[in-house]
Amino acid sequence: MWSYRQRHRLPLPTESNIFNERLRTRWTIISQVFENYGYGDIPVTMFMRLSCADYATIFSLLHDDVRATISDKQPWKQSILRHCSRSIYILRTLPTHQYIIQAVYTLLLILMKPKNPYTIAFMVLGAIHRC
Repeated sequence: MWSYRQRHRLPLPTESNIFNERLRTRWTIISQVFENYGYGDIPVTMFMRLSCADYATIFSLLHDDVRATISDKQPWKQSILRHCSRSIYILRTLPTHQYIIQAVYTLLLILMKPKNPYTIAFMVLGAIHRC
């Protein structure tokens, strides 16, 4: 539902103002994407403990994976590379809670770029497990 609304520029559901609830909601959406592509039921609690350094590592690994494996003919490749680079850069400028919320939102955007996000979902999940 979230990806449909995002892709068609419809208003997204309102989010909680409480950090942990907002973070849990966003990771639940990402976990559902992973589950939809056959990666099994991944517990959200696994993601809730990630630190700012972990997110920066995820974006660095994802940047390298996308650059090395995705064809330049894919229209969304450059957009994902920019998202990753920007997320690594803003680590130094945002407070911890803001950075984490922004990083998870960026992961959602990355997963919604391609029309068939199976490959990018695999890369995101791989980067998460390697960090």
